[in-house]
Amino acid sequence: MTAIFTFVGGDVAFVASDTKREVHGYATVAPKAVRWSENIVIPQTGFGEGLKRLIGELMSWQHRHPSMLTSVGIAHAFGQVADARLQAEIDRLARQANADKVDGTLIVTEASRSGSAAQIMTLDWRSKAVTPQPAPVYADGTAQPDFLAIAKTEFAARNVGAGSFDLAAWGMACIEKAQASSAGAAVNWPVDLTICRTDGGLPISLTQRVGSPSAPTHPLFVI
Repeated sequence: MTAIFTFVGGDVAFVASDTKREVHGYATVAPKAVRWSENIVIPQTGFGEGLKRLIGELMSWQHRHPSMLTSVGIAHAFGQVADARLQAEIDRLARQANADKVDGTLIVTEASRSGSAAQIMTLDWRSKAVTPQPAPVYADGTAQPDFLAIAKTEFAARNVGAGSFDLAAWGMACIEKAQASSAGAAVNWPVDLTICRTDGGLPISLTQRVGSPSAPTHPLFVI
């Protein structure tokens, strides 16, 4: 029950993610993106509880190996810990006959820094596939093909001329369209907007939670 929309371009990485999660039939609010470093955001879609533990293990690997701050490092850490974490989750849920729930995808959203190119790549927990995705926009979630079409359509409608681009407006419009789609029951507000960028030559990151498509947003989301 997730809608994730991502953008990368130059020194900017942006993620819009809904926060709906159902636990035992009750709707709750849960963040679905973490900041890995000053230029990388990792949203998730799938079995949220297990993915949080997977990200925790990736973070532990990161802290032991400072060179793991790049997307290359993330992919390497994923290769080291994903199998064991997957099996642990399957074993834990097997007692409840829910082992098939253990799946998910991490979407590595990386802004350019120190000569590295901005990029998006997905890490599939079941297959272990590490897949580069075409930039500048990508989407994932409950209805991935439909959400990706929304991301591209909304981006094309706004990315005209040489003026500024409001990533918050784009992300919220995508979430709104996703909520209105056939998979909309899986998507709900509030929405978390996260950006990593440079401002005045300094790296900066910001997350803002917004409660509706009309909510005011921080000017740092305008690029």
